[in-house]
Amino acid sequence: MTFFSKLKDAASTAIGTTINSAKENSKLIGIQAELTTVQADLDASFISIGRKYVDFILEAPESATASMPDFGVNETLIQIEPKLVKKKHLEEELARIEKELGDNAIMQEKGIYEKEFLAEKEKLDKAKKMGVISDTEYNEKILKFRKKLDNFSEIRRMEKQRDMGIISREEFEHKMFLLK
Repeated sequence: MTFFSKLKDAASTAIGTTINSAKENSKLIGIQAELTTVQADLDASFISIGRKYVDFILEAPESATASMPDFGVNETLIQIEPKLVKKKHLEEELARIEKELGDNAIMQEKGIYEKEFLAEKEKLDKAKKMGVISDTEYNEKILKFRKKLDNFSEIRRMEKQRDMGIISREEFEHKMFLLK
């Protein structure tokens, strides 16, 4: 064999090895990525199982849990219980404060709306005195504004339900139509 043919064989072998190595590395990376995904799915399932187990233990009567085998989670459950109580207390406090803040905002907004109603009423009173509108027109317009003011809290409550996704836009519009 000549020097060039040996060089050619060595180069072919090196290129083949490099291609095979690249394929193997690619396959290795793919398997590692898939393994990571499967492990993340398993971890989510384990967390779900743990939550369901804790919920069951806390909500089940003692007679149901007494017959369950102990598999080493009692100490963890003892540590979790005060945290769950604290979490529930904090969630209740958060909901109370959010409601209070929302109520304050609604009262401020209602005050602004009442001022607008009074300004509109003054304008209508003046128009009525000047003979620009009839008593019937006056009463209709006052009734319309008064109805909006009287239903202000209900309207805001329905808007909050819509914003939270509790009722659909169509349900909201139907309920608003009924209020007007």
